[in-house]
Amino acid sequence: MNTLNNHSFQPKSRRQRLLIKPALNLWKMMYNTFTVAGAPLIALLVFRPLLDKTKEFQFPINVRYPFNTKIFPLYEIAFLHQIISVTYVVIFIYNADMLIVALLVFIETQCDILCDDLQNLQDDKTINFNKKLIASITHHKEISKNLDAEFFAHLVLVIFYMLQIFAYCWFGNEVEAKSNQIPYSVFKSNWTHHSLSTRKNMMMLVMRSQKPIRLSTFNLFYLSLDIYIK
Repeated sequence: MNTLNNHSFQPKSRRQRLLIKPALNLWKMMYNTFTVAGAPLIALLVFRPLLDKTKEFQFPINVRYPFNTKIFPLYEIAFLHQIISVTYVVIFIYNADMLIVALLVFIETQCDILCDDLQNLQDDKTINFNKKLIASITHHKEISKNLDAEFFAHLVLVIFYMLQIFAYCWFGNEVEAKSNQIPYSVFKSNWTHHSLSTRKNMMMLVMRSQKPIRLSTFNLFYLSLDIYIK
């Protein structure tokens, strides 16, 4: 925070304030868009179980509680807990993303301020040209230092997301691979010595298991290592 409040990072004139205003306004617009979009997302996650009449006592997230959630008021308490949890997670995710974007916007505006300072080194006749140049060099050094730090933070966040997606794809691939072994396991069970009705049942199982168990995302793609690599 002390670095952000450094005098060299502050706009020094009305011209510079107007120069950085578009970038700041763009960030505010993006943040407000995420905030507005988060509300229907939370509502969809929270109220979807209430609209589904096929099953009673549903929750936004399928978890196990150490108590019976099918009685009053434990079901309501657990449901309220999930509403708060889902809201917190959604807000945390988009605020974490927008924090990284805000730091990048900060670097962008500092480049604008530095460029303006360099283009107007001779505007103020009372200040030594070389002194202002040294101040600009120091400013550039501080920008580069912050850029390295923010890039590292952004890289860590991206790696975290990639590992998260990899976990989904890895175990989705494992589910598909294990389910593909079902018909081969049936074939190895010495089925030829059983009765005709038993063999028909086993054949039905083999036919049903020809289609592997795969986890899909809205039927757009399946979670697998092939999808992760592509």
